[in-house]
Amino acid sequence: TSNLIWLLLIPGTYWYYTFRGGRGDYPPFADSIGIPLAAEIPIYLLLMIPLNIFLLLTTYKAKLPTELFIFSDKKDTSVVLIEVFFGFWLFLNFLFMLNFIYDGDHFSVFVNLFFTYILLTLRAGRIGKWTS
Repeated sequence: TSNLIWLLLIPGTYWYYTFRGGRGDYPPFADSIGIPLAAEIPIYLLLMIPLNIFLLLTTYKAKLPTELFIFSDKKDTSVVLIEVFFGFWLFLNFLFMLNFIYDGDHFSVFVNLFFTYILLTLRAGRIGKWTS
């Protein structure tokens, strides 16, 4: 499912540059939108590799399904490291979301919200391993 949602960025890229061009954000003498499309789409496809590695490593030995906002009473070092790890990625995800909203990238906002849920789920699965 994550790969399918990630692939929504490809039509989203077409939509974004067509929408921005229709609004007149680019001058009439500017290059075509083919240049950013040719640069961004292969990057999306290449970034699927680290995405799948990240998902594979974080779901390994995770207790899923579990409650989304689960907290551990144990103050073990590994639980703190997991909280810091996922907290960093959620914060970075939130900064990207603010940028997508400000820039008007409609598809990326949807994809970003989906991956916010994925990060929260992975965090809960890893923390749930220590609470049971």
